[in-house]
Amino acid sequence: MPLNLPSINLLAKRAVNLVYKIGKKEIIEVFPTGTAKILKVYSKNIVEYRNNLQSLINSTLPAKLNKHLIDAFLSALTGFLYLNQLTLSVGENPSYITIPNALNYIEIVEFIKRINFTIELA
Repeated sequence: MPLNLPSINLLAKRAVNLVYKIGKKEIIEVFPTGTAKILKVYSKNIVEYRNNLQSLINSTLPAKLNKHLIDAFLSALTGFLYLNQLTLSVGENPSYITIPNALNYIEIVEFIKRINFTIELA
């Protein structure tokens, strides 16, 4: 998305600030909707989206889970998959986006099913 969109510009500024605060750590950029589509849980209907995600992770999700919280979970999940070499980076250097490797879909789903997720809202 272009940086001249006010919401994207704000997100970019927040990202730069976070990078500065985090320091010299490895940082990846993720696309939660892309992750949802690759993992075949995405739906425009929030109830269906939530149910699809709940089936994937084989765990009970909080009742008040909205799209933003689902995005946050999917972002964290993508990072976890990255740490376990189950992602790929797409785009041009240095603006790579990390997504689950669709070629490893079955392996990724089996990997996710083995994890005992507990999701709590603070």
